[in-house]
Amino acid sequence: RNVLYHMRMLELVACITLGRNDYTHDKLRQHSTGFGFDHLLELIHHPKTPAMMKANCVDIIMRLYVDADPHKEISLLSQMRVWQGMEVGEGVPMNMVQWGEEMQCPSMQKGRFDKLKQALIRVFEENQQTNVEHPGQNVFVHKMVLLVRMLLKFGFYHEYSHEAKEWTPVLPDIRAVMQPLLRVLDGRTDFCGSFLGHRQEDARFEVSEKTAIVMACKVDILYAAMDMFQIGQNERITRFVSFFNGALTRAGLRSWEDMERDTTAQVGKTLSRSYSAGKLVATLSRRFSQARMGPGKEQKGFVDYVEDKSLWRSKSPWSHQDIEQLMHDEFTGPAILVEEVSVKALSACFERGKSNQLSDWLKVLLDLLRYKNAHLKEMAVGYLIGSFSQQSGFIGLLVNTELLMLRNVATVYHRVRNEAGRLRVFSKAFVSEDPA
Repeated sequence: RNVLYHMRMLELVACITLGRNDYTHDKLRQHSTGFGFDHLLELIHHPKTPAMMKANCVDIIMRLYVDADPHKEISLLSQMRVWQGMEVGEGVPMNMVQWGEEMQCPSMQKGRFDKLKQALIRVFEENQQTNVEHPGQNVFVHKMVLLVRMLLKFGFYHEYSHEAKEWTPVLPDIRAVMQPLLRVLDGRTDFCGSFLGHRQEDARFEVSEKTAIVMACKVDILYAAMDMFQIGQNERITRFVSFFNGALTRAGLRSWEDMERDTTAQVGKTLSRSYSAGKLVATLSRRFSQARMGPGKEQKGFVDYVEDKSLWRSKSPWSHQDIEQLMHDEFTGPAILVEEVSVKALSACFERGKSNQLSDWLKVLLDLLRYKNAHLKEMAVGYLIGSFSQQSGFIGLLVNTELLMLRNVATVYHRVRNEAGRLRVFSKAFVSEDPA
């Protein structure tokens, strides 16, 4: 009875922490022996804590310490990039506050979330074989999956680069949690008792109160994997943009900031009258066409390449060896995250003589198609299609990626991005408020 009371109390606390209620959060954090981060983590670790109580503790951690001020969601896949080394005058970065003389994230003090990440890995490794007959434990694992997604979205698997003014992923930490997470997704080793006359090995695919918990967990694992794949795609875009930046810089490209200073006076004189975007671009093009990519008279300016795309082939600023190295890094080199879901591993599945050697990732997806859950089937089919179109999908992302080369534009972009983060926080708080 006492255990049931504490479980209901934790459920109540998890409910009242919704919506980033600062007053409630401050009061609860003051009770370090009851709702302190370390105490909640100890309850999760303790072997005698009931599984449902552990799940409630995870709920409180998510709402009291992760989805809490000053944390804001970051963009896992950014198709807006800023020219390397450009000073844009951005203010306080997201998830950071002034802490003494440094910018720090309060929740990362004393390595708090490092302990939490280790706990996540331990839980997933201990629950690689799901037992459908233990619904409480499965609810706990599902909450831990949701916690992984939240940590990813709020940037706690990233580090902030003050030079690039971007969040960069900590790939080793993501790999460490992704591998056991995908093993939990693999339902081929799950145990389920007989159900409505179905064979024991087929009962896990049927719909029941117990199997519904497991299916919901697998759906959210696929969502978490999607977030991680977006991080991988973002890393590929970063490599491509770095190559593009480096190639044009080595070719002697004059910075766009210099061009901007040259045109500032002229643009300022025309602000008082109608000055269309087309006229502005034409003015910048004329100015920049006078700046050559190198000292040689035959070399072209960057705008010439924009106007005549055949120059990228006839007088490209990079060599054939540079392109080969880039393609190796993007598609055939070491996997960014997990080897078996890399482009190289999937493309090798159907090579001649290897028709029966499907990767484990594809076998897991094919197994998920057998579950009688429409959402799970839909996501598995989407992953199967996406697994064999990674190259074309990545090329499509590159086509739509914008490289901001003007400081004023980049400054506005960073400002809008920060304000959009604040707007998301306010919107979520408004939706989660009690209508009464």
